[in-house]
Amino acid sequence: MTNEEAAYILHEMKSINFYEHKLAELRCLLIDISEHIESIQMPSCPLGGDGTKIDNHKEKSSIVNSLLSDEQMYVEERNYYSLSLSKANGYVTKICTHCSLRENQFLQSYIEGWSQDKLRRVYGYANPYQSVLALIKKTLKSRKVV
Repeated sequence: MTNEEAAYILHEMKSINFYEHKLAELRCLLIDISEHIESIQMPSCPLGGDGTKIDNHKEKSSIVNSLLSDEQMYVEERNYYSLSLSKANGYVTKICTHCSLRENQFLQSYIEGWSQDKLRRVYGYANPYQSVLALIKKTLKSRKVV
């Protein structure tokens, strides 16, 4: 495994929080779109009452079609981030099962964003970045990066 592949895996593991936040954001967007579609499709009277006021059926269907295409785009984006999150979690799981407790703690601290100085003081590594890459290469040396 090369340094570039190990750096890619490290980047993926550090992106777990981003993926989780992005998935939560997309979940909210999809709920909002489905509620909006439902409110448009409910019967309404142009002169009053509840619901979205739309003058004719053609406008209603074009708005719903636009919302459906947005929904499809968000679903594809959600699938992408879900796959990325599962890959990143898989890397963490593979590495954590093959490392000692101290190495796991070091890796988790690095992923959480501890400063280089703090990592040097607590774990005693001269170059924490290179140490993380070496740890990744050691545990995943026979595996190919997907």
